Amino acid sequence: MAKRKNVRELASGVLMQTYFHGKKAAPLLRASTGKLSDERDRRLLAELVNGVLKRTRTLDAALDSILSKPIRKLEKPVQVALRLGLSQVLFLDRVPTRAAVDESVKIVKRKKPRAAGLVNAVLRRLGDRIEETGREEFIKSLIEDENPSESEKLGIEYSYSDFFVQQLMEAVEENDSRLEKITQILAAGNEAARISLRVNLMRATRDELSTALAKAGVPSEPGGTREALHLLGPVNVTTLPGFTEGVFMVQDETAGRVAPFLEPEPGDQILDICAAPGGKTTHIFELTDGKAGITAVDISVPRMGELEGNLFRMGATQVRAISADAKNFCMENMGRFDRVLVDVPCSNSGVLRRRPEARLRLEYKTVRALADKALSLLDSAAAAVRFGGTLVYSTCSILPMENRQVVDAFLKGHASFSLDAEETFFPRPGGPDGGYMTRLKRSSDIADG
Repeated sequence: MAKRKNVRELASGVLMQTYFHGKKAAPLLRASTGKLSDERDRRLLAELVNGVLKRTRTLDAALDSILSKPIRKLEKPVQVALRLGLSQVLFLDRVPTRAAVDESVKIVKRKKPRAAGLVNAVLRRLGDRIEETGREEFIKSLIEDENPSESEKLGIEYSYSDFFVQQLMEAVEENDSRLEKITQILAAGNEAARISLRVNLMRATRDELSTALAKAGVPSEPGGTREALHLLGPVNVTTLPGFTEGVFMVQDETAGRVAPFLEPEPGDQILDICAAPGGKTTHIFELTDGKAGITAVDISVPRMGELEGNLFRMGATQVRAISADAKNFCMENMGRFDRVLVDVPCSNSGVLRRRPEARLRLEYKTVRALADKALSLLDSAAAAVRFGGTLVYSTCSILPMENRQVVDAFLKGHASFSLDAEETFFPRPGGPDGGYMTRLKRSSDIADG
């Protein structure tokens, strides 16, 4: 079992896998926290990893201001040691600068001992500058252009790509509070993610679950929907009362609005595409009191195991779960379903506080490819909708390129569909995640050309 002194080494290992091997941080953190017996160490590990990933652009701007060559050209373990150390110096007030520097030097010595002197000198110099100017002024000083664009200023200050900030400026309506709203969205992505539950109303009320949690010493507060309950602190949800019995699903309030938006009814034939891990599928089951014919499709065999496990735990065993390619499945089941939900893979730009590594990919080329894939999935899903039926498209993105622009492109090629309703949710500090959903209706008498 790892000792307390190894927390930063574990953090370094997670960051290496995330930065250079494209791994998701959350499962790596779960595996690493299992090696720590002290809850304080577990929380510190998550704070270190998430802090570095969320603030990479700001950290790199600071490091590049003092290094003789860009940090991304240094050896990989050196990059991680510098970012990890500076993140603590700049953003973790409770960690003394000397301790943060010393631990980073120890980490790099194990992999690249010749770089120990560089790491020590760079972090100490930056620590001195931060102490002299204060954090806010130090970050502002990182903007080197004399006339920086608004996207560059906000990008460096809050640690996002210029492209992402520009997309936000396109997404947020122009008015007197536009800049304030944009900065709130950016700030929300840098805060710690809260745990939200969706109560299974077939098995308990929200008040009943809240009372049971309170008796277990877990405080909570109601959310903005009748099923939403927010926990007021970190906890292992699998140990909570009601988890095994399927009384709740871990699901943010915004994600919990998608299934009701589909307007499912008992007796409907409903298809959920890209269904794993099953949050929306189980919600549809609950909303129809288990009296709809629900088919859940996902192409990922490993994720199907997670989907099937959640269906069983939540009591939705009547749902038909199928591992299949969406295009092939929909072509084989043309016009069969009253309602189809397609929740597409996306940039995760509305849930960046939960997916900190996703911001590393927030560039035009990556988002363009995701939007093209989303349009392809939406095209495929349309084939399965009966005439007179409903098609809902949803993402956890807040970027127009993946949302309304995809829908507009779809409608140009599908004359039988029309826009019925649309919702965009922007994240805000202390509030729900961001996301997008649109409901399309298929005419009963118009064929696609």
